[in-house]
Amino acid sequence: MWRVTVLWVVALVSVLILLGVFSSLSAQAGERWEGTYACIGKDLDGAAYAVELVLAKQGNTLYSYVQSTHNGRVAIGVAFAEEQTLVVGFATAQGFGVALYHREGRALKGRWTAYGAPHMTTETCTPTGSLVA
Repeated sequence: MWRVTVLWVVALVSVLILLGVFSSLSAQAGERWEGTYACIGKDLDGAAYAVELVLAKQGNTLYSYVQSTHNGRVAIGVAFAEEQTLVVGFATAQGFGVALYHREGRALKGRWTAYGAPHMTTETCTPTGSLVA
């Protein structure tokens, strides 16, 4: 069991390092991503949910990603923007996953999955206020 946990941690750290490397190539002057979003989507089991997402800028192109989950848990991670796309690596107490959002107007429309899941699912996030540069 501990080997699986170690592998998960190593995989997540690898994803976060890659995000950091690629983010240095993707400076997005003028793009506004930082802020609070109301998100709706379907969980991996098909159940609908509504949660809050907070993106906070960390340096020139990286963002911290904190999302309350519909079951009272928290997902934390790191994200970077490339043109109209936001790439996220996140972790919860149960495991880790990835998300890919595309900007449509002010909304973020995305797909996400978690390690070990047999498929992806969808989520749409809408800013609840002004986005910060």
